[in-house]
Amino acid sequence: MFIPLPNVLEHAAYSTLYQAQDAVTESYQDVQDQPRSIIKLQQRVSQFLKVKEDKVIQLIPLDQVIMIEAESNYSSIYLTSGVHIFTSKTVKYWIQKIGEDHPDFVRTHRSFLINRNHITGYKTADRIIILTSEKYAKVARRIKFTL
Repeated sequence: MFIPLPNVLEHAAYSTLYQAQDAVTESYQDVQDQPRSIIKLQQRVSQFLKVKEDKVIQLIPLDQVIMIEAESNYSSIYLTSGVHIFTSKTVKYWIQKIGEDHPDFVRTHRSFLINRNHITGYKTADRIIILTSEKYAKVARRIKFTL
């Protein structure tokens, strides 16, 4: 014996079917958009320095980095907030992480990597760059530095 479904159940079944189709379509579009979102994420992550300090990984925005100073096989990262981070990485390591052709960072001396956006002055006689937060960086003789 066959009992027909009431209209309410039929409507519910059809609406569930259409919702499922919409969900599949949205998921498909999300997958298609995924490569673009991955590229955007990579661009955003490249604007940060990943620094490990005391078993904690910190993401530091590059615009907050005033300079990185070499101290033998270690380096110190000076931030605009006044924080000084001592790391076991060399300046060469940080240059590779930031990118050698990054427009905001320049290596003025083998011991200094500075952020151009934080330059406040230059003493030509002493070949010293004055940076924000009263930080100073040397300029090597072989480098022709102009503001």
